[in-house]
Amino acid sequence: MLAPTPSADTIGWHLRHHHQVMVSRATINRVLGRAGAVTPEPSKRPKSSYIRFEAEQPNECWQSDFTHYRLTRPDGTSGADTEIITWLDDCSRYALSVTVHWRVTGPIVLARFRETVAAHGIPASTLTDNGMVFTTRFSGGKGGRNHLEHALRELNITQKNGKPNHPQTQGKVERFQQTMKKWLHAQPAQPTTITELQTLLDAFVAEYNQRRPHRSLPHQATPATIYTTRPKATPSTDRSTDWRASHFPDCGPHTVPSGKENWWWREGRARSRRSFARRRLGWWSRAAAELPMSRVKSGSVRPLWAIG
Repeated sequence: MLAPTPSADTIGWHLRHHHQVMVSRATINRVLGRAGAVTPEPSKRPKSSYIRFEAEQPNECWQSDFTHYRLTRPDGTSGADTEIITWLDDCSRYALSVTVHWRVTGPIVLARFRETVAAHGIPASTLTDNGMVFTTRFSGGKGGRNHLEHALRELNITQKNGKPNHPQTQGKVERFQQTMKKWLHAQPAQPTTITELQTLLDAFVAEYNQRRPHRSLPHQATPATIYTTRPKATPSTDRSTDWRASHFPDCGPHTVPSGKENWWWREGRARSRRSFARRRLGWWSRAAAELPMSRVKSGSVRPLWAIG
């Protein structure tokens, strides 16, 4: 099986560990450029402008997401679409589970999660986006929690969700999926069935976990080395607070407890009432609505929108 051209860091790691040859990254990049093995990319935003976060122990946080990949018909044309769901350990980047399905649904997410827990233990927390297969708490409906959310609470697992339209919060699993799809596209024989695609995914996971050095890990170790040699985190028994991951622009997630979240909800309701007053009850209501809420609550001022 073929793989995309490895990066200069990866080539340098293999030269250093398998051939005892030290070559600088700049030299490797020059050689790759002359050979036409790399495609120049425009300048990217400097990594120093991002605030990174990383779990300290394996199983401290599992990230999950799913992506799409199309099968290929026997005549070489594009075939049916499939969806690949991944569970990735945040600390070690170890790919815990990568499976392909015709469509990722809530029951499939729950089944894959339970299989992963049976194989690798119970994580302390999970981090996903706000897709309906992961959470329904913030969808605005009255359906309550889905099956995955109930399972997480039963196991005392803290559930974290990134802010919508900000995939950087789940950046590790997003980057893993990018690497995975690039590897799949590089294969000379593209999968024509979902079984063939799963076989390719299993081969990629073995390569990624066991043999491919990871630039973000200490000494560019493999994910399996970090995951298997460090002590594992376990869930907390304290369920007095429920957490949701929030973030500041271009930063990693910062946990916000439910009490603060409820404060924002109450404040939003108060602002909505003031906005309604400004639109419907005229200048006096607008002026009254701008008064401090403490004076309104104390009874010293009673704006029109608070009457009745």
